[in-house]
Amino acid sequence: MNNLEIDQKYYYQKNDLGAFFTPEKTIFKLWAPTATKVELVEYDNPNQSQLDGQIKPMDVKNGVWFFEYLGNHSGMIYTFRLYFPNGIHKETYDPYAFGAIANGNRSVVIDFRQTPKVPLLSNPVDSPTKAVISEMHVRDITVNHPDVPTELKGSYLGATYIIPYLKKLGINYVQFQPLADFATVDELQKNTWYNWGYDPQNYNLPEGSYSTNPQNPYSRINELKEMITQFHQNGIGIIMDVVYNHVYLTDQNAFSATVPNYYYRKNADGTLSNGSGINNDTASENLMFRKYMTDSLSFWAREYKIDGFRFDLLGIHDVETMNQISDHLHQINKHIILYGEGWELNTALDKNLLATQKNAAKMPTFGFFNDEFRNSIKGDGDSNIGGFVNGIEEKENFVVNAILGKAENGSYVAPSQLINYVEAHDNLNLNDKLWLSSPKDDLVTHSRRVLLATSLVFLSRGVPFIEIGQEFMRSKLGNFNSYNAGDFVNAVNWGLKEKNSDLVDFISKIINFRLSTSLISNNYDEIKESTDVIKSSNGLIVFELDQKYLIVISNGPDYKIPEKYFKYNSIRLASADDGVRIQIFQKDII
Repeated sequence: MNNLEIDQKYYYQKNDLGAFFTPEKTIFKLWAPTATKVELVEYDNPNQSQLDGQIKPMDVKNGVWFFEYLGNHSGMIYTFRLYFPNGIHKETYDPYAFGAIANGNRSVVIDFRQTPKVPLLSNPVDSPTKAVISEMHVRDITVNHPDVPTELKGSYLGATYIIPYLKKLGINYVQFQPLADFATVDELQKNTWYNWGYDPQNYNLPEGSYSTNPQNPYSRINELKEMITQFHQNGIGIIMDVVYNHVYLTDQNAFSATVPNYYYRKNADGTLSNGSGINNDTASENLMFRKYMTDSLSFWAREYKIDGFRFDLLGIHDVETMNQISDHLHQINKHIILYGEGWELNTALDKNLLATQKNAAKMPTFGFFNDEFRNSIKGDGDSNIGGFVNGIEEKENFVVNAILGKAENGSYVAPSQLINYVEAHDNLNLNDKLWLSSPKDDLVTHSRRVLLATSLVFLSRGVPFIEIGQEFMRSKLGNFNSYNAGDFVNAVNWGLKEKNSDLVDFISKIINFRLSTSLISNNYDEIKESTDVIKSSNGLIVFELDQKYLIVISNGPDYKIPEKYFKYNSIRLASADDGVRIQIFQKDII
């Protein structure tokens, strides 16, 4: 039976797969239409042998196996054991599980009534262009933070200690690198392992290494909820980085164990598609994986009150799936922000169907990382080639396009579809990239280039996005792919915040300026009416905003502001004798 036939015969519409608890009974349901027998296996403790598990035979109806277990089974440890026509049998954790033991290879029944209720964000933005997003990793921001107690370093609860700084800077949304359970950190030895988390294991429950007690299945849930609550109470939304485009190991994953060959996209010759570069691509076009993604994301939005989702390798997924996801999520919370990496990847699906930048017009509620902006501002990739902020000629028009919310590498219908950035967790961070591309700079000139690049993120139309520490010249020691490099490379050096406090203050002023002007325009007509580009050549960009502000941007070493602009009252936010500058002038009010 092929996947299309499985979809036609066994598609299951209800949203009740997994283990659903009540004090009187727990109902277990698993979609496994190609299995000939499925057993629920109950364990008394995490280390009990498979041979000693208690077997509960499950019944089946139209491909869904189910077992109604009377009594209160909160905290019950369980797996599923499946048998197939070819004689193979497998035991697996529940792909729909909401809880797990340490390291996630057995599932746990969760009574969510025992967990905190997360309040909604009280001040969500009504347009993504009003969001100011900072990306961060739970461990990176906590292990070296001077105020985080030792017992909370590397934890959800430790992450709350940076809230005062974020508020002062002007950040109103944080994007956390994966918070859902991932495979390659031993949760029982979490201080000896490191990973970014793009190796998903359990999609519907939090990563245990960020909890204070991974052996307590409720700890990770309660502490993540407490973290989100504290951010929400301080007016900061949570965007969750999600990884549905691939699994970590296909032969050890619950998808392969429950419905072999169904969840993965395949080439014409039957081999696994590999646009993700992780030896597999998930098949979002298959109806039950489309439903899995929708149900999973809806669960995070309902139970954890997540305010947005950043999709890893969004271009692997198909347009129809992502639009259905958007519809479901915006029914739960109309303010949810959606965006991702819309790169065109070599996956085995028609390019016209994929959720890429080129198909942005087909997905008007999604934003896409604007690599054209990144490349023109600081230079592409991890090479020593620079961009506009390095004084590279003929980049002015790209910068002007960014200021006007335009880009050539996508079919964008609104500025809200452009995620403008010059630094993210991938590739060299801005500080290291600029030292590589302009190695002869002195520290003053270098810091001005950092300010110029970061400021352009906030002076351009679209959705501004930075990585935490970008604003105070964080370094990853030249490592362009530090996904497993450990604390020495990845941990934020918070001492730089004080050392480079002038840079932080400057970026804070730029953020405040952005939020007080039409730089947060929601459509191209507004931008056309509010913005007049006066000059864009020879390293100089000058534009008038709202007929009120004159903004002068220069990357040249010898540029002097023409005297004709002195008729404006200056509210200079920064300048330097080397000419690498941003200055904002405000007209006299007559």
